[in-house]
Amino acid sequence: MEKPTTRPNPQSPKKNKKAYIYTGITLAVVIVLILSLTSYFKVEKHSVPPIPVASAVVSDQPVQEKPKLLLSPVGRGEGTNDMMFRHETSVPLLKKDKSDAQPQSTRTIFVERFSGTQMSQPFQVPEGYGFVKIWVKNEGKQRMTISLSKDSPTGELIPDSIISIGGGSSWSIYKTTPWEPGNYYVNFTSGGSPLKGITVARVGARLAELNS
Repeated sequence: MEKPTTRPNPQSPKKNKKAYIYTGITLAVVIVLILSLTSYFKVEKHSVPPIPVASAVVSDQPVQEKPKLLLSPVGRGEGTNDMMFRHETSVPLLKKDKSDAQPQSTRTIFVERFSGTQMSQPFQVPEGYGFVKIWVKNEGKQRMTISLSKDSPTGELIPDSIISIGGGSSWSIYKTTPWEPGNYYVNFTSGGSPLKGITVARVGARLAELNS
């Protein structure tokens, strides 16, 4: 008896062909989506501006420029524009005036000993007192950096006020032009070494009165 022959299903190749087509389309769509997402995230990444390094830095001291090294001999002065610095033999022995003292043409506004490795001394220039003179005696061995700022230790720096004085020296600091009334700070640092010495200051209606 003759065995019946099995005929192949004529629709099988068509189904396999369609499966290949569908699989290819699916893979193409997936690849396109992956490429699109990759490009999107690259654009997003580059569109975020970097944070400036300066904005992340927090300091308790004014931004420091390179200080001017004071090298004049005793009895001589030097300066830039209206800021002047004079090498003194010593610091005058002054006492801070009492708050209820009678009005006068000059006033002692502070007498302070140094402490710590950095220090900021506030002072006020009242109405009617347009001039200030600050004396500094550096009793340490290290150089001392001094600066003047307005409103706070980290406030606006007074132009040309950043200086460096040697150990064992005394200097006076003043402006040849009037100050605006307001609150100011004189700032001191000594490269991480302990500050040693004293600072005193007076205000006056005229600069000549402070020089006497």
